[in-house]
Amino acid sequence: MSDRIGVLDEKSVATVGVTTVYTCPSGKAAKVKCMYRGAAGSSSTLKVTVNGIDIFLTGALTSGNISYSSTSLMHQAGAASTIDGSADGKVVAPGPKEFYLSAGDTISYEIGTAAFSSMNFQVVGSEIDV
Repeated sequence: MSDRIGVLDEKSVATVGVTTVYTCPSGKAAKVKCMYRGAAGSSSTLKVTVNGIDIFLTGALTSGNISYSSTSLMHQAGAASTIDGSADGKVVAPGPKEFYLSAGDTISYEIGTAAFSSMNFQVVGSEIDV
């Protein structure tokens, strides 16, 4: 086994339901952040869960608006034109929170009410042998 750094796993499932993005492998520990961008459906909701703990759950999102992480917030939403790179909160980037995982711990997201039209969710960070 060897240590890893970078994008540890990613998923692009945009349908209603729970998608497990990353499971920390046996014999490993990980220090990670989440990065995502998705286009909401009509009244869609988004929930992110880290090792059984709900990190956030949105209210109903406006259809077509972009739901994303930035360096300043775990969740932001707005028209695609608001992601213009003019400030930290207007760039899709890994969220500000770091999560420490042990073997078997998981990160997942759940889309509720209506499917997104697109979603890309990445778990980024480092994974070490223990």
